[in-house]
Amino acid sequence: MFPNYYACSSVAHLLARYEKSCLEPESGTIKGDDKDSEVPLQCTKFRTCKELLHAVDRLVEDNNAKELSVNDMTQLEEELHAALVETRSIKTQLMMNYISTLQEEEKKLNEDKEETVKQIASMEHMFAGIDEGGGHNDLANNKMNLPQHLLTLSLFKA
Repeated sequence: MFPNYYACSSVAHLLARYEKSCLEPESGTIKGDDKDSEVPLQCTKFRTCKELLHAVDRLVEDNNAKELSVNDMTQLEEELHAALVETRSIKTQLMMNYISTLQEEEKKLNEDKEETVKQIASMEHMFAGIDEGGGHNDLANNKMNLPQHLLTLSLFKA
């Protein structure tokens, strides 16, 4: 039903590699576990979204763009992008959890529905046998033979 499930786990894997690489600043590249691709590592610290927003606010309010180098701005852009990817990954994971919960509830409701349909069919079969044997008068005579819940249902049917 949800074809991007495997993509979600690979994004989580990428984020884990990113965080791990940020904790090891002496490394110059990130090497994939199962791929031969290398990604240059330019961040030295993984900042929280709040810290990133404060950094952007400080840049906008102070108007000291001349003091910032291109590398600083590029690093900030990459950190903002990483924070966005992480946020999207968390959102996707929460949505996947919610969808799986809904699917489990749907499965339980379908099972309950099937059980109810079986019970109704069984009761209708029993009532059909009672009606053929002499109608409702016979039902009144055989009250002792019926379980309590069937007796109650027969009163509603009459």
